[in-house]
Amino acid sequence: MGLGSNGYIPCGYREIAFVQYISRKGNETYLRKVNIYTDYYTNQAREYAEHRPTYPEELYNFLAEHAPRNSRVLDCCTGSGQAALELAKRFPSVTAIDINEEQINNAARHDNIEYRVASAEQSGMDANSIDLLTVATGIHWLDLEEFYSEADRILTPQGIIAIWGYGATSITPDIDAVLDQFTGVTLKDYWDDVLWFAWNNYKGLAFPFKTISDPGFRITKELTLDALRNYLFTWTTYQRYITERGIDPYEEIRSDLEAAWGDPNQKRTVTWTITMKLGRANLQPHGVTVR
Repeated sequence: MGLGSNGYIPCGYREIAFVQYISRKGNETYLRKVNIYTDYYTNQAREYAEHRPTYPEELYNFLAEHAPRNSRVLDCCTGSGQAALELAKRFPSVTAIDINEEQINNAARHDNIEYRVASAEQSGMDANSIDLLTVATGIHWLDLEEFYSEADRILTPQGIIAIWGYGATSITPDIDAVLDQFTGVTLKDYWDDVLWFAWNNYKGLAFPFKTISDPGFRITKELTLDALRNYLFTWTTYQRYITERGIDPYEEIRSDLEAAWGDPNQKRTVTWTITMKLGRANLQPHGVTVR
């Protein structure tokens, strides 16, 4: 969902020109590529990993409970390897791929992880070789039809596909109101359909697999005001604003946010709701549908 001068887009992508668009058929939502991506702020990968929230252990334990025993895992859009590292603690073999070579070079290491430079749509994995396929906060950068076709090719008959991400924060009503103003007014012209789709928890995401119910996980983190600002700074929209206007958009909300926060050194509980699409292998015969 985000990038910044201290971060980059998950999967290591950057738009050369805007290359993705959302199309809809009824209630179904498709993501399609119409051009190519390259890497963006590659040399800031470590900072991105530092300021983004981490997923709860319960999420990975849940995957371990549902995936076939002794699963071989493929983590797509691995980025800094955050999800891959946790998966490697629970599974004997994890392959983690990202199109960004710098991210792969800087990703967290583990004996059970093999890193490769590859795209999610063309993973290079053998057919029927993967028991658990994961994408953490990166599905919105993929061509869904190509990715789902690849997933169907590489998943074993009992394989699991798990896609998850998070959107807006929840802190306090007063702070949330300021941040809503920031996203909906200050940064309004710098959201595109793909990013807004991710921000709204993938509502209506097409998912053509035998669905398992979303367990409803959340991320919680204790942040100071400065730490929250570092997180905001990793947003793609934030960096687009700076690039196009040459000024820091944070200045538009600084006074209101400081007033709502109080002591800037006070840590407040920040919550992100995780949306998870979890399903079993084999595309449904009627094609891509929304669950």
